[in-house]
Amino acid sequence: MSDARSVLDAMQVSQAQHLPLVAAFLERMGLAAVVNAAVPTEMAVDLGSVVKLMVLGHALREESPLAAWRASPPRWTRGCSWARR
Repeated sequence: MSDARSVLDAMQVSQAQHLPLVAAFLERMGLAAVVNAAVPTEMAVDLGSVVKLMVLGHALREESPLAAWRASPPRWTRGCSWARR
């Protein structure tokens, strides 16, 4: 029993929320493989992994990316009728 207690005491626990689910879904979709096949690159880290990390980073945000875009739309949308609130 003391071995189990020492293992539990050494563990670090954090709240993962929905991130593992999103990561598993992206893996099942094969997002990184599709991006890598569509965009060949000679980077040290493949572009598919970069895109996957970008999606996961957005999944961690508390507000949706669309809400952030509406709060501060890109300059190129100024004057566009479809971009008005």
